[in-house]
Amino acid sequence: MDGFISFSQLNDFLYSPLTLYLHECYTPFTTSLYHDTPQTAGKNVHETIDNNKYKKKGWITGMRLCSPALGIYGKADLYNEKTGELVERKRLIKHIYDGYKMQVWGQYYALQEMGYTVSAIYLHSLADNTRYSLGIAKDRDFQSLNKLLTRIRAYSPDFKTVTTIQNNSLQS
Repeated sequence: MDGFISFSQLNDFLYSPLTLYLHECYTPFTTSLYHDTPQTAGKNVHETIDNNKYKKKGWITGMRLCSPALGIYGKADLYNEKTGELVERKRLIKHIYDGYKMQVWGQYYALQEMGYTVSAIYLHSLADNTRYSLGIAKDRDFQSLNKLLTRIRAYSPDFKTVTTIQNNSLQS
């Protein structure tokens, strides 16, 4: 992949590099072609943030972020400029996956690069209203994020696998 990488692509790649590749192929088309029920439900949860319907004093919603140094961009779900809290919301968190961490660490580093202070990082599970503290990213987390970005940029799918998947989906 060339160019800037979105925060959500960090999570997608760790879930499945091929999935991220196929998302990029299908982007010009309607999401119903490549989103399964969990992705659709997750996107629906973000509507309050994306449409600026979440109103809570002191919180910035859907804040656009960019880190030219890392080559990443996207939106932070919630950021409190007074307290420095950064919150990434998920529909339901059953397990804290590395992809979730990479996504919010990317936001953290972008905020820092943009001159903002982050005092706490949380993942928030909306379905059960549970908040998980991730602590502040450390040097090893920054190194992990950089390694992931290198892997994403170097990724080239096995086209035999891609062709098999496409043929199977056409026969369904």
